[in-house]
Amino acid sequence: MKINRLTVPEEIDVCDFLNRNPSVKAAIEAVIEECVKEEAREPIEELDVVRATIPLPIVAGNLLDAAGHTHYDDWVETREKLHREALRLAALALLYYAKIGSLKSEGQQEEV
Repeated sequence: MKINRLTVPEEIDVCDFLNRNPSVKAAIEAVIEECVKEEAREPIEELDVVRATIPLPIVAGNLLDAAGHTHYDDWVETREKLHREALRLAALALLYYAKIGSLKSEGQQEEV
C-alpha cells in the first residue's frame, strides 16, 4: 500500500474547518441542541445496549420514507421532514456513540 496524503491522517483544526464551512457549523450546533432534547426524553445511560439502539433504525426509516416522497409531495414540506429526521438521527447516533461505554449489556445485572 502506498502512503500518501489521503492515507496519512493529519491534524485537523476543527475551528478552522467550522469557520470555513458555516453550514456544517450550524448543523453541528443544531445536533447538539437536539442531543439535549433527546437526553431529556430518556437518558441513554438508563438503557441497555439493545434498547438504546432501537430508535436508530426507526428514525433512519422515517428519513428514508421522507426521501422516497420527494417526487410527489410538496418539496418544502418534504425538505423540512428530511431535515427534522436527519437531525434526530444524527443526535441519537452521536449520543449512542458517545455513551456506548456506559451502556449495560442486555443480560448484565445491576450492581447493588
